[in-house]
Amino acid sequence: MHPSMTLRSGKSVYSGYSTNRNAGMAIMMKIFIIKALNMGLNPR
Repeated sequence: MHPSMTLRSGKSVYSGYSTNRNAGMAIMMKIFIIKALNMGLNPR
């Protein structure tokens, strides 16, 4: 495989991983906030 091709595929994999990680973090934050709001609205 050509070195530039390897570098390009590595960059695309890294960028996709970083975007997926950011989306996952946002989803986790949303779930955490919703859970915190539910806990605050429904104290047990």
